[in-house]
Amino acid sequence: MKKILLLFAVILTAVAFTACNDDENPKAYQPTDKNFLNVPPLSTQTYDLQTAGTVRLTCSQPDYGVGTTPMYGVQVSLNEDFTTVYTGSEVYDPAKAVAFVELPYATTNTTLEVPAKDVANGISTLLGYTDITEYEGRTPYSGPLYVRLRSYFPKLDGELAEMYSIESNVVKLDNVLGYATVRQPAWIYLVGTPVAGNPWPGPTEDNAALFEPWKLYEADDAIGSDIYSATFMIPDGQFEFRFYKALTGWDEDSYGAQKDDNTVDIGFEDDEYAGPIVKGKGKYHVPGWTAAWVKMTVNLKSMSVTFDIVEEPAE
Repeated sequence: MKKILLLFAVILTAVAFTACNDDENPKAYQPTDKNFLNVPPLSTQTYDLQTAGTVRLTCSQPDYGVGTTPMYGVQVSLNEDFTTVYTGSEVYDPAKAVAFVELPYATTNTTLEVPAKDVANGISTLLGYTDITEYEGRTPYSGPLYVRLRSYFPKLDGELAEMYSIESNVVKLDNVLGYATVRQPAWIYLVGTPVAGNPWPGPTEDNAALFEPWKLYEADDAIGSDIYSATFMIPDGQFEFRFYKALTGWDEDSYGAQKDDNTVDIGFEDDEYAGPIVKGKGKYHVPGWTAAWVKMTVNLKSMSVTFDIVEEPAE
């Protein structure tokens, strides 16, 4: 029933964006004025990204002709045309340098508080850096940065998504100081009996070293995907755990088999389990578990998990 309702909602969205305009039933159309990004008041001053918390941008909403609020993505480049790869001395790897990059930050607000670290990571990507150690002995970028917005509707896909995704005018920030940083894969933590038996150690910064071997990471080519994987040896009788996005204590960042803090028994079929994950403290538990290696994939975008019993991974 949920799938039918979801499909119906997608169809309604598509109809709203493709029907003709008229006085009685106005529908969406492509804006003709794409100059919706404002020049920041501080655009001629220096942005030191290592000390700045955010870079503030403001825009006006493109006129799509409907009461729908678009999402705004932020794109940056070291060349005003957004098609030319920068060739200055700060480039680390010309083969990996790119003409522009869209930052992970996105919002529906017309005032955008873009994290300065996202901007700095974007500059590193533009210059072809993929690892923080590559900055050793090299001078970070300092100079103009060009910014534009992409206005789009996340619920659309295919031709409709392309049709209603528009790029703004380009604004120049005259002097931006980057620093040695790159965007790395994010991670989450497995917290539970396998870490140190019972009672469970608390998910706090004081226990960070204890949880270091129990991280699940995004793939290098899927940074920002919110999909995390790792393979762990789960000893006899110790398949009982949940996951945490940060070591902030028991309550704030926990994800598990259900909302309430109770054990949820699960089982494997053909060495695989697939099921839901929710914001909560339910513990995944396999009664009578026999020691085995388990590849875990936690998808916090689709809110699902898969556990696969596998051979011992090669070192």
